[in-house]
Amino acid sequence: MKPLDQRQIDASAVIRRLQPSLEQIAGISLFMQPVQDLTVENRVSRTQFQYSLEDARAEELNVWAPRFVQKLRALPQLRDVASDQQKPGRQVQVVIDRDTRVAAGVTPH
Repeated sequence: MKPLDQRQIDASAVIRRLQPSLEQIAGISLFMQPVQDLTVENRVSRTQFQYSLEDARAEELNVWAPRFVQKLRALPQLRDVASDQQKPGRQVQVVIDRDTRVAAGVTPH
């Protein structure tokens, strides 16, 4: 961008102008924000503001976090609401029958 004294609009206005065109590109989601000279947060975020949800039970978090994001997206005051929550991958649980293992001579290494 040109220096501030040589342009008519600020970085936020440029981002708002570019966003509709960029949303048309299939397969990507681009989150732009003006560079800040001073940041208080130590986490890098793809949006200007960030809200963290935590729960001791992952199942409960997996239910409520998407609902929360959906409600935020419905608010006209907010734009580019996003979540970095990732769905858990496939899981497997192995149960070892110790008596059978010992009898077969299998070691748990």
